Amino acid sequence: MNQTLELRPLGIGEILDRAIRLYRHKFLDFIGIIAIVQVPLTVLSLLLTVITTNWVGVVEDPSLAYREVYPTLLASYGVSILVGIFSLILLQGVATAAMTRAIADIYLGRTTSIGEAYRRVGSSWKSLVGAILLMMLIIFGFYILLIIPCLGWVAAPGPLIFIMTCVMPLIAPVVVLEKLGAKAAIRRAWELARRRFWWVLGFMGILYLLSWVINAGPAYIITLALRTLLGDQVGYGAQMMIQTVSQSLTALVSGLLYLPLQLSAVTLLYFDLRVRTEGFDLAILSSNESVETIDTPTLTSQAPAVTSTQLVTKQELGYLFALSIGGAVLIGIVYAIVMAVTMAAMTPF
Repeated sequence: MNQTLELRPLGIGEILDRAIRLYRHKFLDFIGIIAIVQVPLTVLSLLLTVITTNWVGVVEDPSLAYREVYPTLLASYGVSILVGIFSLILLQGVATAAMTRAIADIYLGRTTSIGEAYRRVGSSWKSLVGAILLMMLIIFGFYILLIIPCLGWVAAPGPLIFIMTCVMPLIAPVVVLEKLGAKAAIRRAWELARRRFWWVLGFMGILYLLSWVINAGPAYIITLALRTLLGDQVGYGAQMMIQTVSQSLTALVSGLLYLPLQLSAVTLLYFDLRVRTEGFDLAILSSNESVETIDTPTLTSQAPAVTSTQLVTKQELGYLFALSIGGAVLIGIVYAIVMAVTMAAMTPF
């Protein structure tokens, strides 16, 4: 087999380096795959929000009686739910599946395009949407547990942090590349993430910080700048309109730039976990067929999955407990810093 790609266990820096190189190599294609879905959704969200909230009548006079604005607010909530459903299906399902498939194809030496990425997805986006919905139910269950005093405060934070940051991102490559159903994909993503518990958590933590810099940073700066520039020069309604439009456009641009990079890093993490724990590299090297002539999901399903008979081991329970305590300490530190900064800002010179 003519395999030019070097498949071997990688460090965090190496995975990020390869992900960035892949991102730069197919920059326009990757952005195009996401833009096809995200741009129309953003435009639709802006248009419907402006129309249904009736900005002039509602926000120009915040003292309006609640009963006078209730129908408009209710319509706004309905539109938000509708756009959220569209976003779940089209962005989190179809576009994410197409993006993941394109990344895997290119990484394994196959050629692809925007149209081919969507055509090759098939019906896997349905399983991806189903897995996301099932994960949301699981996460909701842990949030319910979280409100139980003492027991919930210790038992819930660790699983919530690990599931949301480590397990959920791996569902997309599992569904798309292994053609698993929703329930099986969640169990498979957990099995992969648990094999290198702290390493995967650290990797995802770096991605989270990168996401904050790319997404939250510019949005905060632009919002602060607009408030400073506009001041009292325009009415309350106009300020809200400008702020909403600017935030939506900023989120659109940052999403187009970051989401392909995030999915590239997560997909390469998926391959690295399989190389380390399932001999995926040996399966590729021992294949007698060329990568260009074999379907990627067929290729990625060759290495046998290693599954555990226990859903959670005693050692992993200890990890989750430590993560709960560490998360609580971290939240306390952040809260203390925020309070200290707030008090310092309110203290007169």
